[in-house]
Amino acid sequence: MKHEGGMSLRTKVLLISALGLIVACIALFAVVGALTARNIGELEDAAVADKVRLFAGALSVAGQDVASTAEAWGGWGSPYDAIAGNTDLEEFLDTAVTPATVEPIGVDLLAYLRYDGSVVGYVHFGENRPVSILPPAGFGARINRLGLLANRDPLVRTRVIAFVNGEAMVLAAQPVTNDDFTAEPVGIVVVGRRLDQTEIDRLTQRQGLSVTLVADREIATMKQERSFELGTIVHASAVDGDTLLTSMSLITASDGQTMSLVMSQPRDVYALARRAFLLTAGAFSLMVIATLGVILFAVNRVVLSPLLKLAGDAEHIADDPDPSARLAVVGSDELSALATSVNHMLASLESTHSRLEVSHARNQEYAAKLEESVSELEEANLAKSRFLANMSHELRTPLNSIIGFSGIILQGLTGPINSEQQHQVTMINSSGRHLLSLINDILDLSKVESGKEDVVPELFDMGAAICEVVECLQTQAEVKGLGVHLIGVETMTPVNSDLRKVHQILMNLIGNAIKFTESGRVEVALRPGDTPGGAVVEVSDTGMGITGVDQERVFEAFSQLEAPHTGKPQGTGLGLSISREYAHLLGGEILVESRQGVGSTFTLVLPSLPGPQRAHQK
Repeated sequence: MKHEGGMSLRTKVLLISALGLIVACIALFAVVGALTARNIGELEDAAVADKVRLFAGALSVAGQDVASTAEAWGGWGSPYDAIAGNTDLEEFLDTAVTPATVEPIGVDLLAYLRYDGSVVGYVHFGENRPVSILPPAGFGARINRLGLLANRDPLVRTRVIAFVNGEAMVLAAQPVTNDDFTAEPVGIVVVGRRLDQTEIDRLTQRQGLSVTLVADREIATMKQERSFELGTIVHASAVDGDTLLTSMSLITASDGQTMSLVMSQPRDVYALARRAFLLTAGAFSLMVIATLGVILFAVNRVVLSPLLKLAGDAEHIADDPDPSARLAVVGSDELSALATSVNHMLASLESTHSRLEVSHARNQEYAAKLEESVSELEEANLAKSRFLANMSHELRTPLNSIIGFSGIILQGLTGPINSEQQHQVTMINSSGRHLLSLINDILDLSKVESGKEDVVPELFDMGAAICEVVECLQTQAEVKGLGVHLIGVETMTPVNSDLRKVHQILMNLIGNAIKFTESGRVEVALRPGDTPGGAVVEVSDTGMGITGVDQERVFEAFSQLEAPHTGKPQGTGLGLSISREYAHLLGGEILVESRQGVGSTFTLVLPSLPGPQRAHQK
């Protein structure tokens, strides 16, 4: 099958199938990657929690050591007696609370305080072991803010991690009482051990942890990925693919001073999961490529090749003029069903083609007969035109003579006549006029229908034209006792149209209103049209009215309504038909609204005609 530009169907299907599988694989990899990352995060969170528990245990051990020392120095009779005033305080301090006696117990701070916050004794070993025996200003208030002075139970030891003299320490406080812990405490002993990098290394050596003291600004730059609370605030952040850092905020002083620790641990779970994911992705990619090849081969073999063969056969049949050609049907699948349906369609087309050939032959016969009929109609129309022309001359001339001579007799110009003669002559004159009117109407209708009626536009006053028509018909109205009322005619209403045809339309509309009205009045209303140079004339009467069925029939040629007083049709039945034809010829329309027993209103709508706008001269 030949293609002029563009991709073939086989290429499109194979390309779409390949792209679909690739997109599906990418989406699957994305989902698996997201789930793997989530699982890795959960596993790393669990590992961080385990490490934090180990470090918390190490801190607890350090706190217990310091608390044991505080217990030993608080539950001892000598400091109790000295602080209570039972023995000499200065002697106790000089002999018991000195750098020489404190340094061997392995602490960095030892102080005795009364419950009012006053410091009784104080020994502090700074970094690199400089000794201070004078408490810093506000030391007692600092201990009180930490809540250590609130404990008065000699069996309870209070432990905190806090800043003392700008150094982070693990502190333990023990109420000072007698040897058997039965006396009312008189103060507390505070024992502290510095929490520096050396102490951190000593505490975490057994657990194999790598913990480092860091400044706050270093913690702030670490990317916070997840956080949880386990005795302290912990933030875990992956530095790279190999290392996971965990920051712990241990102390936050009231002055904003803080101490934080950073624990470093390898990302073993992440490395293992990444290797597993890469191996799985590689194996899956190979499987997808193999599956894609098998699918494309199967699609091409099972679907595309038969489909393209079917398309090629269809194209060959389309180019073959033989209507009996058919597609080959192979197998029993959807393609074979399609080929069978196409063959049925081809059989129907063949049958239709045969019928069309027969119809074409008949149509040619009908066309020949139609041409013959058209020729006959043209001859008949020509004969009608000749007849009308002859009738116009042969009938109008004697009718005008009859009407003229009968008028002379009625006027008495030929001598006196009796009443019977006058009646007979009057009938002759009336019949002649009626026959002449009929002939004129037939000739006018014939001209309109043949398209030989010319339109001569000129500018005239519609109000003056209405007055002329009403003046001609006034005698008929007076005979019947009808009044003809004019509305809007006194205002100049210039109209650019054919005056002779407008005059005849008005004669028919107003004449019919007078003819079919026995009592009441006839009203003629004039108003300007919607466009300049146009006009709208409404002729209303109080006659018998027209039924809904007859409202369209009155415009048909030779259609007549019965007169209300005689019950017989009046006129030729051509007046309204010619009037509507003239209105259409002038680009207008005649509308009718009527209620039987109430009256009728005929509306003439005339637009302005294009052409010369020369003023009409009476």
